[in-house]
Formats: sequence, structure tokens, C-alpha cells
Amino acid sequence: MKYLTAIFIVLPMVLLAQTNTQDKTTIDKIDPSIKYQVDEFITRKIDSIHIPGLALAVVKNDKISYTHGYGYANLELKTPVIPASKFLIGSITKSFTAVALLMLWEKGKFSLDDPIGNYVDDMPELWKPLTIEQLLNHTSGIPSIEEGHSPCEFEFDNDNYTRRNYLQEVMCLPLDFIPGTQWKYSSSTGYDLLGLMIEKLSGDKYYEFIRKNIYVPSLMTESGWIDYDSVMKNRVDGYYYVDGEFQNSDTLDAIGEFAHGGLVSTILDLIKFDCALFAEKLVKKSTLELMITNATLTDGTVVPSYGLGFGLTPYEGERRIGHNGAAPGFSTSYSRFIDKGLTIIMLTNKEAGYGTLKFSNEIAHFFLD
Repeated sequence: MKYLTAIFIVLPMVLLAQTNTQDKTTIDKIDPSIKYQVDEFITRKIDSIHIPGLALAVVKNDKISYTHGYGYANLELKTPVIPASKFLIGSITKSFTAVALLMLWEKGKFSLDDPIGNYVDDMPELWKPLTIEQLLNHTSGIPSIEEGHSPCEFEFDNDNYTRRNYLQEVMCLPLDFIPGTQWKYSSSTGYDLLGLMIEKLSGDKYYEFIRKNIYVPSLMTESGWIDYDSVMKNRVDGYYYVDGEFQNSDTLDAIGEFAHGGLVSTILDLIKFDCALFAEKLVKKSTLELMITNATLTDGTVVPSYGLGFGLTPYEGERRIGHNGAAPGFSTSYSRFIDKGLTIIMLTNKEAGYGTLKFSNEIAHFFLD
């Protein structure tokens, strides 16, 4: 079985000119005392919890306050992390998938209460009635292998493993609950079905649709998708920390990751995505508002932590939207404090388990007024 993952304003030209440097990039001046505190805190933190490398971006009121790389992108070569370093972003990919799908929804291609069986072929009968909205907000009950289920037994060609084989690993399993009655984060299966739906409706491969409809209008020139066959400039290597020493993480592929966790990006490009999203360059304001509205169950209970492709967890009384990501060797976080105009993007190359969201909150604390 494949190893799977577990949440426009034009930028100043000076940013684009500095993306290949190893220096800090400060567009909007940051108070030197805060900069010193942030650097000291992060340096101590990554040393104490054994993170090889970290890239940080702070955006305030659509102006870049701070970007910096800490530690190493590759431990063997001692290659430093820089703002242009490319990380596997894990489940932050889900936000991209949701935005891509809602672009098609805005064009009238489907309704949110349509069953997924209308758009994806060869699914178990039990899955076909699940609605698009239930898959987007994790109320479908659909299982994922990495959530502790035993994989289904079936015959496949290991040298020619397909996405269909990947889905077959969970097709024999029952739903975790009656759809719409509970909320449970689905690490992979649900969003990969949505990725297949994007392909069916658009006629493009998932990654090509993301490139044309999100990367290009957002000016995200340094982002891509997981691909170990190609040479990728500034690619970051992932690591585990086991028994007091670092180990190289497993490698992944586009079959195993796909629409739930297969995108690669930099802090600089994720800034552009954040700005484009809130400047209505990708979807309408009303659509974004729908995406960042809490999901509800069939009995009217409000889901406190998720909308459509975005996590919704407040911090110190402040509204916050975003997503965390986890993959073998990587742990990431994207958070926007809506009422404060503050965005924190943190990408690291160590397996999750050290509280990525808590770490990101601690960084945000320096910038919340």
C-alpha cells in the first residue's frame, strides 16, 4: 500500500527579484525587536524539537512583513532553506482542490448537493449517493486507509499501480457513519474523488487544471506537484527524527497523494495564493464566504472546525481560516487571521507530531496586536 498524507494583489517587484537569494526579505519594515524575538524563538524551537529546516512568511494587510529560511533543506549537503525552497505542502492541497472545484461550481457545472456518483465512475454503491458538499466538509463518513483501517485485499500489478488500485484499497470498507450525521476528517479518499471529479468536468488532468486556473492567475511561478522523476530546483528533502537521529523520509508519488496532498510550493508562492484568494482573483467573495462558513450536520449541529476545504479554528478569540498539512517528512501550516489581516505560512521538512498548528500560533502571537 502507498504511504499517504493525513488542513490578488500584485506583490512588490522587490519580492520577485529576491526569491533566489538566501537573505531575509523584508518588504514592510518589521520592528527590529520583534524580528529578533521571532528569530530567537524559532531558532530555539527548531533545535528543541529537531526540525531540519523551516521557511516562514508573515503578511500583514497584504504587505509582506517578513520571510526567512531557517536550517537546512538537505542535511547531507547542508543546503540552507531559503524563501524559494520548495516543500511538499501536504493537506494544504485540499484548499487548492476546494477552490478549483468551486470555480467549476460558479460556472454552473454542478450543485453542491449532487451525488459524487454522477461524476466519478466505478465506485461502490455505498459511495455513489455521497454529496459533493459532504466530501468537501468531511461529513461523508468515507474511510481513509491511514486512519487505522486495514486495506482491502485485491490483486494488482505493483509495477503499474494506478489511482484505481489506490481507491480499491478502501472500497470494501463500510462508511464510518451515516453521511451528514458526524464530522470526521478524511485524510485522503474524499478529496481524491473530488480530484477525479475536477478531471471529469474540466477535461484536464487535475494538476493541469490547478496550474492553469490557480497557479497562473496567482502568478505562482515556483509551484508544481510531487514528481521524483523530474529535476526540481530548490526542492527540499523530507526527514524523520528517530532514536536521536535524522533519517530520510519515504518518497511519494502523484498516485498516492493526488488531490488531497500532492502539491509542492514555496512560502512566496503561497503568499500569492493567499492574496489572490482574498482579492477575488480565483473565486467570488460570496463563494469564499461560503467556503469559510462552518459546515452543519443534518440535525443542524454546527461543525466548529471546518468549512469547504478550509479549517476554521479561532485563536485567542480571533477568527482564523487555513489548513495544516502532513506528509512523510513534511509538516506545514497556512493560517489567515481574517479580522487582523494577518497571514502566517510555515513550511517544515520534518514528519508531523510536534504540534504544527501550536507552533504556527506561537509565531502569530508576535504579530497579533
